[in-house]
Amino acid sequence: MRLALADTEPKQPRRRNKWNLRPGDLVVFTGEMRPARSEWEDEARAAGLRVGSNVTKRTCLLVAADPDSMSGKAEKARQYGIPIVHPAAYKQMLCGLADGDAGHVGATGGMR
Repeated sequence: MRLALADTEPKQPRRRNKWNLRPGDLVVFTGEMRPARSEWEDEARAAGLRVGSNVTKRTCLLVAADPDSMSGKAEKARQYGIPIVHPAAYKQMLCGLADGDAGHVGATGGMR
């Protein structure tokens, strides 16, 4: 009788202390931003990200001028468990993406 070998290492829950942004991810922007939102969107596309106008279950990240916003987009993102970040935190993630570091931000880096 043969027994299948199981992993001997206990499975640990995945910690959400770091969130990655990858080429092809769908991001959505909300709120009044400086520079203009269209510039943020153009920069996202240039980095290989897809830009959406509405939050859906396929959205990977919501960039909000005010991460504590109660806007419809922010509410939908919270409902779906989509991270909401301030533009400054997003900018850090975008720089990491451009550096080939799979842009990430720590949980204390502005994620809500």
